[in-house]
Amino acid sequence: MLRRYGGSVKTKILYLIGACVLVTCMFVVYESFSKGTLAVTSNEKQNPIVLTQFGDENKKRILKQSAGSLSAHLKPGKYTVSVGGQFNATSKTVFVVARKTTHYSLFLAKPVDFEPVSDASATSVVADSSGVTFIDTSTGYLSRISAQNTLTTLNTSVGLRAAKWANSTFGIGQDVDGKLYTIMNGAVQPLSVPFNYSGDGDNSVNFSVNSSHVYVAYGEDVYIVQDGAQRKIFTGTSSNERVYAGPDSVAIIAGSSGEGEVTSGLAVADTSGHKFYSTRDVALAAWSPDGKHLAALGQSQGYVFDEHLHETRSFSLNDGVNLVWLNNTSFAYSQGSQLWVYDTQSQAAHVIAAGSSDKSIDEVVVDTSNNYIYAVISSDNASSLYRVGLRGQKVQSFTYQLPDFLPDNTSPCSLHYVNFTAPTIIGYASGTSLDSCRTKSDSILSIYGISPKSFQYSLQELN
Repeated sequence: MLRRYGGSVKTKILYLIGACVLVTCMFVVYESFSKGTLAVTSNEKQNPIVLTQFGDENKKRILKQSAGSLSAHLKPGKYTVSVGGQFNATSKTVFVVARKTTHYSLFLAKPVDFEPVSDASATSVVADSSGVTFIDTSTGYLSRISAQNTLTTLNTSVGLRAAKWANSTFGIGQDVDGKLYTIMNGAVQPLSVPFNYSGDGDNSVNFSVNSSHVYVAYGEDVYIVQDGAQRKIFTGTSSNERVYAGPDSVAIIAGSSGEGEVTSGLAVADTSGHKFYSTRDVALAAWSPDGKHLAALGQSQGYVFDEHLHETRSFSLNDGVNLVWLNNTSFAYSQGSQLWVYDTQSQAAHVIAAGSSDKSIDEVVVDTSNNYIYAVISSDNASSLYRVGLRGQKVQSFTYQLPDFLPDNTSPCSLHYVNFTAPTIIGYASGTSLDSCRTKSDSILSIYGISPKSFQYSLQELN
């Protein structure tokens, strides 16, 4: 009895071991056939390659990290790999396919510094090959830096808080009461709208413009203004619809506050009355120059749609703002003090320029010639205008020192700078000779070891 019972136990144990081996083998086979291998290399050897699960913020967990190269066995799907240091970084959306090894490489390029353009407090910038126009926030007036490096005020009849531009000569401006104006070659005139302003800094009026249409959102309604005619093309569910004009369509984001806060609801309406919708939560949007693609940024993800709001791309980011297309396949945006460029074809993003961590990028625009990206950068409650060359432009090293010592408003004259075609020191003298401005300028430059001959000068007497 005991032997038979003991033999029965041994048999059961052998069956159990066999079952465990079989289950293990089946699991190994399943893993081998259901998962794929991701292999990533990088030219950056100091900082690790970081692999994260693709998704919204609460799904972004680090799966693995390794310096120089990384290999991981993963379920099929979309992931993000990134590598970066203090100022430079690159990120790429990658895809894992079952039973295959997919190879990717990350190249970490050195970002450039932002080139100073003017110490003027600028907003609502537009630029072309002949100059830069902006609103001077200290006065609310339109100002322009010319190709001759002169800084002039274009119009003092209306103080503006914001403007959006179709091109360098035509745009729409908004004053502190929310009222809208056309801007044509620097001349500012009221824009006729199909509603009555409520006043008191009306924040319910939003607007956008292209070369042929003006879009105005007031409360829930969106209007198109063309050749003096006005018609409603969209009614939303928000008290503060935000609009983004494309060549033939307008993107509309529902929200009760300004850009930068993620809200719900994205729509597109074209001039023929067709409407398209997406449930993605985004805070801002921009159309590609050909109007075929719409980029939109949320808090933790960015998206690219076609003109009918079919999603074609998505990528991870952290609070991206200031979105602008460079061409029909890539666009720029900012994160903190870093300027990023995302390429829709490679589905990769990288830092092209970076400032110090105490600075933030408030505005980004590309000039109409696609030679520069202009950026308004703020620090310590002051903002200045900078740019980044897109065609390998050379910048003299002393140019980067301009913000270190200018502006200087101490007696006997006020010194400022502009730098469009050449670094230029502007001096404003009141009650003293212009020679004192030049003497002061030369003295400051000598402290920094810069030759006064490196600059052009524009010295003016103030009445």
